Amino acid sequence: MGLILLCVNTVLYGLNMTKRLNKLQWLEHGLRTLASTGPNALRAELLAKSLGVTRGSFYWHFSNLQDFHRELLNLWKIRTTDTVIDEIENATEGPGRLHSLLTRSFASTQTLERAIRSWAFDSKDAAKTIASVDDLRLSYIADILKSSAIDEADQKLRANMLYWAYVGRVVMDNASDKWSDKDTQKLAQLFLS
Repeated sequence: MGLILLCVNTVLYGLNMTKRLNKLQWLEHGLRTLASTGPNALRAELLAKSLGVTRGSFYWHFSNLQDFHRELLNLWKIRTTDTVIDEIENATEGPGRLHSLLTRSFASTQTLERAIRSWAFDSKDAAKTIASVDDLRLSYIADILKSSAIDEADQKLRANMLYWAYVGRVVMDNASDKWSDKDTQKLAQLFLS
């Protein structure tokens, strides 16, 4: 029996697709989408359509949607916590670290942070990541307070109060409109005295 080839009048799927995305581009688009639209838009088909590529591109980089979500959460953690701590540690010493941390935290837009925290109500992975990030951030604030000779009994309380202020600011979207660097300096001084 010989091989028979049939000619069909169909375009090869993806033939006109020239855009190639790497994993980081998918993740960055996922973070932007999460911030602007929410977690329900974090589906392969919707993301691919908004990028003008096929779902195959998505599945080339991620084994499934849960894998994508985990990597997305990890990238958020790295960018908003690990990198921030590293940059502050490398650029600032002593009590100035608290002012630097508060400046970065209170001056930035919090749309993505708000979206991640909202997502945590419905996603165990997001809730687990949030808990890990909260612990790391609280520990870092307590370390700053410790190195600033704050009484050990007050370190945890002050760290919690500062972090609650930050999370409250995240929830109150309009809070940044009234916040200045002078306010940040006063807050840092208040918690360091």
